Amino acid sequence: MLRRLLDTHVHVWESGHLRLPWLDGVPPLNRDWTPSDWMAALPPLESVGAVYLEVDVAPEDRQRELECVAGLLADPASGFVSAVVHGDPTSEDLPEWIRRCEEVPGVRGCRSVLHTPDQPRGLCLIPPFIAGLRLLGRHDLHFELCMRHQELSDAAELARQVPGTSLVLDHLGNPPIDGRDLAGWRDDLARLAEQPNVWCKVSGLFQNVSPGWTREQMDEVIDHARSCFGIDRLMFGGNWPVCTLAGSLESWLEIVDGATSQWGPSDRMSLFADTGAKFYRVD
Repeated sequence: MLRRLLDTHVHVWESGHLRLPWLDGVPPLNRDWTPSDWMAALPPLESVGAVYLEVDVAPEDRQRELECVAGLLADPASGFVSAVVHGDPTSEDLPEWIRRCEEVPGVRGCRSVLHTPDQPRGLCLIPPFIAGLRLLGRHDLHFELCMRHQELSDAAELARQVPGTSLVLDHLGNPPIDGRDLAGWRDDLARLAEQPNVWCKVSGLFQNVSPGWTREQMDEVIDHARSCFGIDRLMFGGNWPVCTLAGSLESWLEIVDGATSQWGPSDRMSLFADTGAKFYRVD
């Protein structure tokens, strides 16, 4: 029975404070989603905490997003204990952006979504991107990889070139759970996990399923991730509220709870709380 949870992948926003252009194409999400909404979506638990994940705001609102994050982390009632904000590794302003991030206690890393149509394949391997990630690592900030599953081999090469920077693979690399052969994803995930500076989130799988998906398929994907990364580099993420496009946060928790029901108690606690707390340096 799950009692403790640190959800390492939660999005919240208020449209009156931040502009998210991508919401225009996703009507079900085009409203406010608050910390209290997230808590209301959870089943009864003894203790919960959340890691804020950047929400791809309009470029001119990124400083405002950082200010909102500072407010979240300063409010114990919000439930948010750590944060990942936007960060473009190729930006000439990255050193100044890092300085601003360091002024907000609890900001642990950056992310720039790599799977959108305007982000070409191979972007993460160009020299400015690699240099930016190395700079993040020197400031004890990690980078989160949200990318197409066809590019996991790029992620492995990137990890090899930035050994001093921790990387987190969001959503298990977005494998398509739709009947397609996952052999390529399996092989690429295993190669990526060979790099010791990479962690992985069991998150976002709801968005990659076809109508005919089965629990067995989901179990196989999660089991493969564990076999690759071990329990010490694997973390739970709800991807709320994006997960609501396919189901509730509680139903996603039930799926992962069922997929890990045969794991030992300490391994389950590592997935649902302990590894994330260690990685995101939750006090």
